[in-house]
Amino acid sequence: MMKNLSWKRKNQLLLAGAVALLWIVYSYAVTNTLNARRDCQKLQQRIDSAASAPQQLAALRAQMEQLKNTTGVSDSSAAAHEKLLDIVTHYCEQNNLVLRDFSPAVNFVQQDWSVDNHPVTVEGNFSSLLRLVHHLEGQEGGNVISTEFRSRRDNKTQALSLSLVIYIQTISNSKS
Repeated sequence: MMKNLSWKRKNQLLLAGAVALLWIVYSYAVTNTLNARRDCQKLQQRIDSAASAPQQLAALRAQMEQLKNTTGVSDSSAAAHEKLLDIVTHYCEQNNLVLRDFSPAVNFVQQDWSVDNHPVTVEGNFSSLLRLVHHLEGQEGGNVISTEFRSRRDNKTQALSLSLVIYIQTISNSKS
């Protein structure tokens, strides 16, 4: 059968066979090697991150101590609520905002930690409300965990008013 083929056709078949052989070699040998190399790199990254684990643990312990100091053994839930009320009231007075609602904290206790969520409703213009959120994020009174902007129309004056509900979370050690 090969005797009947011309040299040109034989060279084409040889080239096709070489391409097929290269594809088979790549799919069975080279792909496995590349996958093994990728897995090795991932494992090396995990080993490197495990090597830095003592430094990360020390940093986390320092953050935990800072959290304990700021949230407080000395701050009870009522004191934290009063501190937040003072911060928000002072800011509202300075920036012509209206404090509409400062509800009691919703308390959740798990293991040794007490988590208090303080909902605060403030009314005013958008930029002042946004600056209030930024101001509260920079304070040590708690963490802003959620915000919700609401607009409503006053039926008497037909004016729109914008209000913001901010949920501030404080965490304290309930054991102490």
